[in-house]
Amino acid sequence: MPKTPPISLPLSLPIFPREEERALTLGVKRARPQEIREPQPEPQRQHLRNRKRGSLGRRNLEPSIQRIVRMLKEMIPPTDESTTNTVRLQYLKVLNEGKEGSCSQAQWYARWHDAYMLARAHNIPEIQGPLAVRQFLLTIAHRMDPMWAQRELTEIARTEALGLPVTPLESYGKWYSTILYQREQLDLEGLSNEAPLATGEVQ
Repeated sequence: MPKTPPISLPLSLPIFPREEERALTLGVKRARPQEIREPQPEPQRQHLRNRKRGSLGRRNLEPSIQRIVRMLKEMIPPTDESTTNTVRLQYLKVLNEGKEGSCSQAQWYARWHDAYMLARAHNIPEIQGPLAVRQFLLTIAHRMDPMWAQRELTEIARTEALGLPVTPLESYGKWYSTILYQREQLDLEGLSNEAPLATGEVQ
């Protein structure tokens, strides 16, 4: 039987032709740019656009927040304490307007009467007791009717000295309204400089 010649193994790797070696080298180089990504300027531009949108959104949101606050104030009823304080400040404001003399006596009395009725409904201390009467008369004495107010202030001092109760503020308001009505009638008849105003004790 004839002998089979031994198989000889190559001692080194096969040598590729230069074209194939160049192709493999180019293939490796082409794959690298796909794996390594350089930062692009697009995210920066997108970030700036997002910032602009955010600032515009905040500016557009501010009026909406203000509207919501106003709606909540209208929906939530004020507390009794805040309402009473508002009524108190309104009454004091009317007294100050009387001292300034920025309106006629009849106009001021109408404002005072409205403020007084509201103050009485809330029972504020500014319309109670002798101090409230003095504040009312001092307002009138400032500009509107000094003679009448000073006379009534003197009467209050005498009443307190005798230990007698002081006439309440509501009665003084009615009496002052009567005086204004008398003056209006006298002015219409042209007798304001000829006939004295009625005076008397406050009831």
